[in-house]
Amino acid sequence: LKYLSVGIKSIIMAFGPDAVVLASGITNEGELLLNPLKELIGKTDVEIAISSLQSDAGALGACML
Repeated sequence: LKYLSVGIKSIIMAFGPDAVVLASGITNEGELLLNPLKELIGKTDVEIAISSLQSDAGALGACML
């Protein structure tokens, strides 16, 4: 989680998104992943959420291309 939080903080600082949406197999952990991750990232105006597609997001994105 430490390295993931550093990466997300870097994305927030570089691009200033309104939201960061996570998707992959690890997101099946839900709040067990999201709550500690938000604590490590700290207070920010950026919404951090888990995709409703979870691990299917990559495959669906590839199909769209």
